Amino acid sequence: MNHSNETQIMEKSKDGVFLGGTMNEWMEHCKDLNEWSENAIKDKDGTIHFGKWTVAKSGYMVYDNWYDIDEKRLSEDDWIYHLFSKGWIDWNEFMPAYFQALSNAKIQFVNIRIFYKPGE
Repeated sequence: MNHSNETQIMEKSKDGVFLGGTMNEWMEHCKDLNEWSENAIKDKDGTIHFGKWTVAKSGYMVYDNWYDIDEKRLSEDDWIYHLFSKGWIDWNEFMPAYFQALSNAKIQFVNIRIFYKPGE
């Protein structure tokens, strides 16, 4: 059991291997778009697009112009859990967008609540 104060998170690399890291390490990666997505597009106004997710300089996120996450709510601990119920989420687009939004909103600490059933 990890008793570290830093949350351990996972990323799936291009070759399918999961890579571990801390939230701080991931937040540092947000500063370099090439670390996140070869398809990220940055507009002149600082808005960044990760597939259908758009992240504003403030941290505000919107999916395909209809589903939004206000930057004031980014640190709520149930976003990942809540979005697992949405069949339309492309996690390869959402996760980099989410961490970019956290970085833009200058949120340095987030608890992430995830539930799973052992053995599944």
